[in-house]
Amino acid sequence: MNSDDAEATPGLLSVVVPAYEEQENIHSTLKKLRSGLEESFPSRPIQVVVVDDGSQDETVRCAREGGADDVISLGRNRGKGAAVRTGMLAAAGSVILYTDADLPYCTTVIADLVRRVDAGAPAAIGVRRTSTASLKRRLGSWLVTALAGLLILGRRHPDTQCGLKVFQKGIAKEVFRRCRIERFGFDAEVILLLDRLGASVIEVPVDVLPPLRESKVNVFLDGWRMLRDLLSIRRWERRGEYDLPPPASAGGTSD
Repeated sequence: MNSDDAEATPGLLSVVVPAYEEQENIHSTLKKLRSGLEESFPSRPIQVVVVDDGSQDETVRCAREGGADDVISLGRNRGKGAAVRTGMLAAAGSVILYTDADLPYCTTVIADLVRRVDAGAPAAIGVRRTSTASLKRRLGSWLVTALAGLLILGRRHPDTQCGLKVFQKGIAKEVFRRCRIERFGFDAEVILLLDRLGASVIEVPVDVLPPLRESKVNVFLDGWRMLRDLLSIRRWERRGEYDLPPPASAGGTSD
């Protein structure tokens, strides 16, 4: 089931949760996530994949005890991008999504994006219209989104950094096979690859719940890393390394 070349399980919804030192929250997150999605999709099988990004605490054990179907450990801290990519390529569903370990979005919101993809959209991505983050964090996210539009996308994008994105299996595999960025800049790379693959993406306004814990993002250190990531993406894009022919699934059909 973990092979990215395996056939999609009909109707299976796969949820990828990247986690780093989340022993305090991961059990409750998985319980809320599964129960909420089962309520929205009562007859649909659900696969929950937790990817531990080299935690030094008991995140792996807590994820297994919390009911994750698959728990993958990266062994060392590589970054959220590496964790999401690993989970997206391991997931078996016909629809695959990723969301954050502190579950900042209601499961009804997640279900709404899933239904958009079920209806034929290759991908549906969240665009935050409200945020409970600090002013410094919101400004940092706005700046990264603005720089992503300026440096790599060639267009204005409302919110590259929203941590809720849903894909048909075919487009998910095409995008994440090609991703290189291992840390927070990967979200902008995902948007770029969706553009390059010609995928028609639905942008859905979403509200953000109050945080369960203080953010682990260091605005200055991670901001510098994201700028470095964006410049790397720009360099690769200018070399033509993202200019690959669009797959048959890019138009919206699920394989």
